Amino acid sequence: MPTHRWLSMSVGRHVAMTILFAGLAFSLDADGAAAQTCAAGPVFVDGTSCTVTAGSSITVSQTAVPGLEARNAGSTITAQGTTVQLGPGLAPRSFVGAQALAGAAVELSNSTIITSQAGTSQRGVISDGLGSNISATGLTITLGTGATTVNDNLAVLAQNGGMASFTNSVISTRGAVNGIANHAVTATGSGSTITLTGGTVSTASRGSFGVQAADGGHVVIGGGAQVTTTGVQNLSTTPVTGSHALIATGSGSRIDGTNVTLGTSGLFASAARAENGGVVALTGATINTSSNSQADSDPSSATRVLSGGTLTLTNSTVDTTGQRGNGLSVQDAGSTATVSGTAISVAGTRANAAFVFDGGSASISNSSLFSANWAAVNVQGAGSSIALTDTTVRSTGSVGYGLRVGDGGTATMTRGSLTTTGVSGPALSAGNATVVANDVAIFTSGNDNAMGVLADLGGDITLNGGSILTTGSSVRLSSYPHGIAARNPGGVVRANGTSVRTEGFTAMGAVADDGGAVLLNGNSITTLGTTSIGLYSTVENSGPLFAGIAGDGIVVETFGTGAHGAMAVEHFLTARSAIVLDGSLLTTHGDLASGLRSIMLASIDARNSIVLTKGDRSSGLHSRDNGSEINLVDTTVTTEGTASHGALAEGGGLVNGLRTSVEARGSDAYALYVAGAAGFVSEARFDASRLVNADGPAIAVGGRASFR
Repeated sequence: MPTHRWLSMSVGRHVAMTILFAGLAFSLDADGAAAQTCAAGPVFVDGTSCTVTAGSSITVSQTAVPGLEARNAGSTITAQGTTVQLGPGLAPRSFVGAQALAGAAVELSNSTIITSQAGTSQRGVISDGLGSNISATGLTITLGTGATTVNDNLAVLAQNGGMASFTNSVISTRGAVNGIANHAVTATGSGSTITLTGGTVSTASRGSFGVQAADGGHVVIGGGAQVTTTGVQNLSTTPVTGSHALIATGSGSRIDGTNVTLGTSGLFASAARAENGGVVALTGATINTSSNSQADSDPSSATRVLSGGTLTLTNSTVDTTGQRGNGLSVQDAGSTATVSGTAISVAGTRANAAFVFDGGSASISNSSLFSANWAAVNVQGAGSSIALTDTTVRSTGSVGYGLRVGDGGTATMTRGSLTTTGVSGPALSAGNATVVANDVAIFTSGNDNAMGVLADLGGDITLNGGSILTTGSSVRLSSYPHGIAARNPGGVVRANGTSVRTEGFTAMGAVADDGGAVLLNGNSITTLGTTSIGLYSTVENSGPLFAGIAGDGIVVETFGTGAHGAMAVEHFLTARSAIVLDGSLLTTHGDLASGLRSIMLASIDARNSIVLTKGDRSSGLHSRDNGSEINLVDTTVTTEGTASHGALAEGGGLVNGLRTSVEARGSDAYALYVAGAAGFVSEARFDASRLVNADGPAIAVGGRASFR
């Protein structure tokens, strides 16, 4: 007896059945009659199913009559190799290719939906209502002719809980360059879901999105799918609306992408954008954009998060070339981005690899960030923050920063590296901001103000471990590639166990300038270059701008003419310039390179320290000018070189020593030389101390001087 099987589906009070009998199949509709082949022309089913004859062509000529429409649960239209033409027909020509409503289904494999006559508000396919579903493999949807300007054309729309899924399909809108809001794929409303596997999605008009999840909609993209937009911005909105490749907007809205390629080229366009609580999560994405923007406040970032959106970017690559074409931007309180295993490279002017501002927050790990023309990482505004972990950050532009934090922003960086190669490009800079860097390697090779670390005007930087290497030179007047610098009121650098090395002309190790402070603990500081001073504190403005350096257990070594170990300058102003050292070692190698040098009213204090100089006219201690002073406690000073005095007080300067040993070795060198000047009395005071000269007199006095 032949086998048979009954399959049934409830439809209201009716049942639709398919019978398999002796290997043969035929269908019954809900009333038990044989299912029909869909009628020629537009197709409508409600509670039944039909199959469109393969190779059929359907023309939509009325707005109210879609090419294919299935309504209510149990209704199904199956179309293989079918062409649905939108138009020609009567105005308003808001034609619909196919729709599944209220739980119905439409299957459109290897089919085509194409606009023959352009019109506003055309729809390729619509899946509307919980349980509704449109699916296809090898589907082509082309809305718009490309020659006629039209608006609001949607190629794929899932709404009110509807579902759609497409494999290896080609979906595009062509509303002409001045058409507006001609989106390719849109899922809107809670429960609405679209899945795209492989294939391509594209738009070509103003403010037209490739893929949109709105008001709780969800889109899943994968399998090498490509999404491209070329349209410029929609000028009728404030702010203007770019043609984004992906956009998730509204609470609960989400786009998940794996192994996708995204591209944009129009003004103000982003490849991936999450806003108003929307979420975009991408893994293995390849993103290339050339979009531009005219405003820093509204950049055309490849990936952009704002107004409470969320972005996750994993194991991806991002390349941008446009002006203000940031790789990543995160804007507004509540907006967050998490990036890992990703390479971001930007080449446009004023383009940051990562830009966090107006309260946004980002976390980046195991990634690389590169900018060819501006700051690789830029954090601006109160509440803005970034955390960088095991990440390389690099900038090659003139005045191109590695990590720049300002206006109330905060940053934490753990391991990884900061590198700049451009002229006046600091690797790490903070102004009215806070930065903590843990075990970070910092490199700069540009000239002038290409500093390793700069805390400016309220900037607070803490370095824990790590290293700094600068190789540039001072070329332009008043520009210096220092290792560490703190300047202007509130500029503070705290360095704990950080090694600093500079190689270049007037490239100083650590500098405090006009209100800045540098606090060093357990550091090694090495300079190789003419006038490249190890520690330098200076006050040059007349206001109350104290500048100072404090070093505890540090090692300073300089190589070069005029490369003093530590120098403080006050320019006879009221604000103090001071250096304080404890348990430290300072060594100079070069002529005219004193160990400690205080001039123009400044002061240097050293306790439990060692000072060594090796070079001609390189005094161990040099206090010059009325009011300048050097104070030593339990400290050893040794010099080797012609006219390299152990301690030199001149022009009214003062040297104080308690339990201190001073030894000079070399011709015309004295352990202590006190030299006065017209109207000024130089002074030296040593208590319980030792003054020795191996090659001549220990003490010499010239002019008006005082020694005791």
